Amino acid sequence: MSTPNLTAEAPTVRSSYPVAGMTCAACVHHVGEALRAVPGVTGASVNLATASAAVEHLPGAVEPATLAQAVAAAGYRLDTMAPNANAGVDASAGRDDARRHEERALRTRLLLAAAGAVILLLGSFPALPWTDSLLSLRWYPLLLWAVATPIQLWAGWPFYTAGWAGLRRGQPNMHTLIALGTTVAYGYSAATVALDLILPVFLGDSAAGWTAGGLHFDMAAVIVALILLGRWLEARALSRTSDAITRLMDLQPRTAHLIAADGATADIPAEQVAVGDTLLVRPGEQVPVDGVVQSGASTVDESSLTGESMPADKSAGAAVYAGTLNGAGAFTMQAARVGQDTALAQVIRLVEEAQGSAAPVQRLADRVAAWFVPAVGIIALTAAAVWLLLGPAPSAQYAMLTLVAVFIIACPCALGLATPTAIIVGVGRGAERGILMRNAAALERAHAVNLVAVDKTGTLTHGRPQVVAIAAAAGIDDAAVLRCALAVEQFSEHPVAQAVMRCGQTPGLTPPPCDPDASDFIAHPGAGVTGKVDGRPVVVGNAALLSQYGIEIDDIEINGELSAQADRMAAQGQTPLFVAQEGRLRGV
Repeated sequence: MSTPNLTAEAPTVRSSYPVAGMTCAACVHHVGEALRAVPGVTGASVNLATASAAVEHLPGAVEPATLAQAVAAAGYRLDTMAPNANAGVDASAGRDDARRHEERALRTRLLLAAAGAVILLLGSFPALPWTDSLLSLRWYPLLLWAVATPIQLWAGWPFYTAGWAGLRRGQPNMHTLIALGTTVAYGYSAATVALDLILPVFLGDSAAGWTAGGLHFDMAAVIVALILLGRWLEARALSRTSDAITRLMDLQPRTAHLIAADGATADIPAEQVAVGDTLLVRPGEQVPVDGVVQSGASTVDESSLTGESMPADKSAGAAVYAGTLNGAGAFTMQAARVGQDTALAQVIRLVEEAQGSAAPVQRLADRVAAWFVPAVGIIALTAAAVWLLLGPAPSAQYAMLTLVAVFIIACPCALGLATPTAIIVGVGRGAERGILMRNAAALERAHAVNLVAVDKTGTLTHGRPQVVAIAAAAGIDDAAVLRCALAVEQFSEHPVAQAVMRCGQTPGLTPPPCDPDASDFIAHPGAGVTGKVDGRPVVVGNAALLSQYGIEIDDIEINGELSAQADRMAAQGQTPLFVAQEGRLRGV
């Protein structure tokens, strides 16, 4: 097993901080621009999925308070006192809680907006038979106004805060368009209702009737509900996608068994392990840090790190990695890399950075989006002015509808939202399936891949070997061969031994029972097992192990067709497991 070196030397210092208030791709862009404008910062990567910002800066050149002030000026909040965004399990739990809280808040606002929008549609849509009679009631427009107000001012409040922050710094965003469009529709309708109540007091009953066909509370409410629905679905997608990172973090064990100088063993938090410490790893436990086996032997499932589904044999001198799962054996190890230096921690950081990186097409979209919102505002105001000055009566209503239409159609801008969301989801879904993307550019280029080379056959298998065929020597039946193998393999926890044991439990196959008195069992790591059955020596393993015991499997005169059949099995990609008894090959 080989593990790539994921570390990289860099002349800068990298710090990560949680960022609050980000809701869309435009927020990511603005926070990144604010951080990169700070003197001493050489680069910044903002991740919407993990609600964090990774800042690269010259050593000692940037204070966290300065970064927080820059982000605050952009309308967001950078928490310099919270745990590092890549600190591990605790920080991950905090981010998960924040994402769940955001998702619940959006769902609550969505439910209110959706319920109110349905009421307003049923109560003000002109095509419905009861609408005219209801609108003729003097108090009914007030009721519609009362229903629309909490939708506009509470459910839609996030659009106002984010939109105002963009306007304040001269960088209007998608929320600015939403806030302007819905405010125009709501404000026009509210003004219409108010004038219909006030003007008759001064001008008499002849001034009544302004509200006839002129209320658009339902338009503003439906827009708020639809945008909130999109935001909620996006939050769910980001939350589910970030579960890939959470699962990687969950692989990091919480405790380690430290062996003191006097030989005593004590349980300590994994983050307190220091380089050079001697640790005990018991059967079924996760390896706490990267290190080297000192004594003992076992098999370790490293699929979470390498993709190799077959467990790897480990003995003295072998490297082991944090988060991998130990098999049935126990061993002691010396810690070599701890904390954020472990291979697993660097894989987690790689996935997080990939989710926050920008693809070439996204950088183009960001440049277009920077001019998009001002352009939409100019077009909307121009169209409204044309209708107001040149349009037929009621020109004010047509102008308002045109203004709202242009603002709202441009709101869910694919340029600013779809590209980064697709990258976040794509990288996360790949991580769920064990495919890691180094950055978004690699993900974008992946569509052109038509040939994939894999350096380990185990990455393409189920990782659970099974017996597919049994061949016996002349004069011996298959059950006798299986009995010999079962008799000694029953003492081994190796995946191949477990495959042999499962074969003995196959329905319809009734081999003779295993010999409970099999003795002198010896496991040979990477080769096989030996023992005695009925007092006769049995060797089960590969060709090298049998050769050590003087059994030559390639001797055609002795082994006949059996040797040739083993060669055919190997040519088909199968792994021959030889069974010998009393120095003679009995089967494969």
